Amino acid sequence: MKSNHLLLVTLVIILFSCHKEPTNHPDPPPGKALVKLKDINIRYLPSPYYHFEYNDTGNITRAGYSSGLRIYDVSYGGKDIASMQNTIGPNRTRLDYEYANGDLFVVRVKDNNGVTIRHCIFSYAASHQLQQIDWDVMDGNVGFYFEQTLMFSYYPDGNVKEIITHNYPVGSQTEATYTDSFENYDNNINVDGFSLLHTTPHELILVPATKLQINNPRRNIRTGDGINYDITYTYTYDAKGRPLVKLGDVAITNGTSSGQHFESQATFSYYD
Repeated sequence: MKSNHLLLVTLVIILFSCHKEPTNHPDPPPGKALVKLKDINIRYLPSPYYHFEYNDTGNITRAGYSSGLRIYDVSYGGKDIASMQNTIGPNRTRLDYEYANGDLFVVRVKDNNGVTIRHCIFSYAASHQLQQIDWDVMDGNVGFYFEQTLMFSYYPDGNVKEIITHNYPVGSQTEATYTDSFENYDNNINVDGFSLLHTTPHELILVPATKLQINNPRRNIRTGDGINYDITYTYTYDAKGRPLVKLGDVAITNGTSSGQHFESQATFSYYD
């Protein structure tokens, strides 16, 4: 039972911290929120795992995750996020946003001394739909090395279909490639798609004009290197069509735990 519990915790961490124009829409919670998400609580992870605060115009002014492991003050330049400053702990990183042609081009992650230690580079189609994200990381005084690439494909309605993640062999990280496929979307409001961009070991980045999931997938299939699984989701909604509870039947599909099932759970709260 102890080994099963550890496996479940590992899976929950993978699910919620290893990874959201014509087809993309303003994303709540990044930027101005159509739905003011307050907290996401995830079973077996520190609560609230995500927390958001807003100003009177509906823009996020503070964002946190992992029960305050990081708390960011969010600043704007006009309608766009200009920076996110971590205000907690000794390593108070700053995320500086740069734009090109109306799209987010790069986020520079800077340490306490203002030195850039990572870049997050965004690539878009002509329709402004997000196609790829590349993370690089500084390796001592040698320079920057690619650390991770995410590639996105979509259904015609704009919901993400597949995310292919490639981790490069940098430092202690092992090279790996895996694919997340999303199926059977419902017609209700999605509020947690932004977390698909929050990948290990990176800072939380909010992208104002990118919506990876307009609706809620009822199935997520992981294939490739590492733990493979097949999750069937069921949702409970409030009267406004906002998810209140997200339950997942997680079936392991490879390795010594193949065939085992676990239940994941996320709960959501909102500002009315």
